[in-house]
Amino acid sequence: MRKFKKSVSVFLAVLCVFSVLSIALTANAEEVKTIRVIVKNDVYSTENGAPWDDVLIDDYVELSDDSSMQTVVEDALTENSVDFSFNDWGYLSSISGLSEYACNGSGGWMMTLNDWFTSEASTAYTVSNGGIKDGDEIVVMYSLSWGYDVGSLWGTADTGLKSLEVSGGRLDPGFQTSQKDYMLNIENEEGSVLLTPQAINKNYQVRLYKNEYTPDASGTELNKNSEIDVKNGDVIYIGIGNPSWPTMESSSEETVYALDVIKAPNDTVSDIEKKLGQTADHLLSQPAAVGSIGGEWSVIGLARSNMMTAEYAENYISGVTGYVAENGSAKLHRTKSTENSRVILALTSLGQDVTNVSGYNLLTPLYDFEYVKKQGLNGPMWALIALDSGNYEIPDIDIVNIISRDLIIEYMLNNQTSQGGWGLGSDTPYIDYTAMAVTALAPYYNANEDVKNAIDTAIVIMSEAVDEDKVTSPESYAQILTALCAMGIDPDNDAVFSKVIDGIMSYSCENGFKHELNGEYNQMATEQCYYALTDYLRAKANKTSLYKMKDAFYDINSDYKVDILDAALIQKYVALLADLKDTQKTHSDINNDNHVTIGDVTCLQRYLAGYGAC
Repeated sequence: MRKFKKSVSVFLAVLCVFSVLSIALTANAEEVKTIRVIVKNDVYSTENGAPWDDVLIDDYVELSDDSSMQTVVEDALTENSVDFSFNDWGYLSSISGLSEYACNGSGGWMMTLNDWFTSEASTAYTVSNGGIKDGDEIVVMYSLSWGYDVGSLWGTADTGLKSLEVSGGRLDPGFQTSQKDYMLNIENEEGSVLLTPQAINKNYQVRLYKNEYTPDASGTELNKNSEIDVKNGDVIYIGIGNPSWPTMESSSEETVYALDVIKAPNDTVSDIEKKLGQTADHLLSQPAAVGSIGGEWSVIGLARSNMMTAEYAENYISGVTGYVAENGSAKLHRTKSTENSRVILALTSLGQDVTNVSGYNLLTPLYDFEYVKKQGLNGPMWALIALDSGNYEIPDIDIVNIISRDLIIEYMLNNQTSQGGWGLGSDTPYIDYTAMAVTALAPYYNANEDVKNAIDTAIVIMSEAVDEDKVTSPESYAQILTALCAMGIDPDNDAVFSKVIDGIMSYSCENGFKHELNGEYNQMATEQCYYALTDYLRAKANKTSLYKMKDAFYDINSDYKVDILDAALIQKYVALLADLKDTQKTHSDINNDNHVTIGDVTCLQRYLAGYGAC
């Protein structure tokens, strides 16, 4: 027993020694700092008389406290047994027999530090002053034209990117110099990417930042040569040629690219996106009009899917303005208040002012509850959806039967069938009406116990209808999906409701959707399926539901789309680089703190990246 204990003691002692040694070796390894050095000649070939071409050295050199950019290059050449010499001015004049002026009077050696032609001599960049650091990259290259052939474009004030390579993710759309805003798709919620941006003119620095673009704060940029840890919702900024950064060029306006990091959609979402893209092309090819078919529902779907074009939107706005003017009244129909509700929803989805359409306030007729009730359940239900779409207030005006949200809710609850749900002139629940009623009442689910009970019963009715294959039209599937999205229910996570998406897609046909499985293209089915699937994708992206249109007013640049360009315009305004109209300033207060600041930019960016509304 004593011998066994001694053996264990010896073993532990040896283990301790190895552990200490391992820790020491690890510590030493962590302390080693290196810089990559590449020496190459891409412009003067051996066929044309050069002693060598292509890459001569690609190696890592250990840094010390005394290292400079020049000594690092000397160490790389020496360690690789390459002959070299300097001229009288201290510049490299020859490497392995390839000398300055070897081919013509404009030839010579040049260096970049992290793909930038430095504005000072190589001796000026040292470890001690922070000019070079662990992970940097130095490229020594031969030029035949004072640097112009290798990217040093003297006198060219272009701060764009020539290329942007991405490893670990995918850019959408593909890179183009003129395109400044992108989605950077990653496979999972988190990951790492390596970005390799190349400036058109390498006399300008390129710097990368994550989530905040802080070009004036030294040291906040990312290591340009290392992988970047990212997660869904992050934003990577790539700045080129900021006026505060050193350069050999004259000052110029900087260029900034923004990459919004998002988790790549799954196959189902991708299939739906593809279908919606094809359907949108067809809808946009049709004339914009005022009407329940071929009108407002197309506008709403296109606007909420961010597929809207300025031409289509402006044609519709012009058409509805003329329609209201010709009507000569804010009341668009003698008995159907849904005409007002539908147009209000379409205009709100485009971020338009519904209180002044050809001088008429389209909300005014909805304030009269007696008028709204003339359509039975339809009128109050859609009035509530319309009023809530833009958080529209009901003014304190002298109307005998002035409407209120509580009055509409009470009316809807009083008109349920005996089984729960809502019908169409009978005591039998009708799936479309039940789903639309859930959509209207969803915002009040957590604040009103009676509403909660009514919706819970309605969801059971819809679930049974889906499970028992009693849903027999794409329009009914569309209304169920819209109701689920309004309630924040993901059909993919429910064994029964997961059939809803497949149900809609089973009616797919060229250019859109059909009303019957054996039928042909149908406009009404296409419009309803389009906006329902749009609602589904919005929910997947953590955006507001179809009829919650507060975000439509985030269209700051008035291009009828809400995207990263709107955040960029707010950022330019905050930086005093752009002006905004009073209405734009109001809408730019994304976080509702009564001020337009960089916080609003961040808030909008996070919303676009799928982190929900502010």
